[in-house]
Amino acid sequence: DGILRTSVFPAQVPHGTQVAARDMARAVADAWGLEGLMTLEFFVLPGGQLLVNEVAPRVHNSGHLTQDGGGISQFEAQVRAVLGLPLTDWAPLLPCAMVNVVGVDGPDGQPLTPDWAAIDALSGTRVHLYHKAHRHGRKVGHVNLVAPDADTLHERLASLEPLIP
Repeated sequence: DGILRTSVFPAQVPHGTQVAARDMARAVADAWGLEGLMTLEFFVLPGGQLLVNEVAPRVHNSGHLTQDGGGISQFEAQVRAVLGLPLTDWAPLLPCAMVNVVGVDGPDGQPLTPDWAAIDALSGTRVHLYHKAHRHGRKVGHVNLVAPDADTLHERLASLEPLIP
């Protein structure tokens, strides 16, 4: 429905796809004379072709996993850029993921609620709620997940995703 469900770092795409994504982002930032952060959200099509879904010249929901993945977050990176402070590579230090919590209505029209107790029981999770009223299709929060390695991250992610309607 045009809403990002999950962001994962590191991305499980071929190296050439990563290079193409960085090149496209750099070209857009240069063309716009951008100072600060920019997010390009892509769909990866069969065969590896990239299709831009969204351009955000600011911090963005797809980068919220940087809040808990170690290193500096996208929020700190934005402040550093605006203030002219030194920029560092702000790629997360640990494999991490972000799963959006989006308002979903059940068949009876009542809101479906994530299994918060089970989410809290999963190792490496951190819940971020936006304190917005429920509305079908509205982002109301996200859950970040970190792990010591990519395999563990994907195992934990497979356990987490069914807990969030």
